[in-house]
Amino acid sequence: MNEIQSRYELIRFLGHGKTCMYSTQINLRVVLGKSKMDNKEYAIKFYKPIYINQNKVDGKTYCFGNELNFLNYIEYRISMGESSIYDFKYINRYKDSLSILENNAVMHVLVLEFARNGTL
Repeated sequence: MNEIQSRYELIRFLGHGKTCMYSTQINLRVVLGKSKMDNKEYAIKFYKPIYINQNKVDGKTYCFGNELNFLNYIEYRISMGESSIYDFKYINRYKDSLSILENNAVMHVLVLEFARNGTL
């Protein structure tokens, strides 16, 4: 958690829910954060931690990787001029990702642009 707090000031809780069509058990929470580098606000998604001593991962890492790959693909298409940002105007743009090892668990974090007055 210190790695997150060194990069972002966590301001307030925005919401919680589930993600990934492959598993209905991926709980996450979303927090509004302000970057200490560029002073912009971002939506920071905290995935439920995966404990290293678990016998199974039950799709948590797969769902994080799937979402990250999708967001990277969008950024690639925009950077190559194959698509414009208007083609993806309803998808929050990707900013950063972290995988933090702490207390025998791995927590994945995605940092996305903050859509003010939007929905999560």
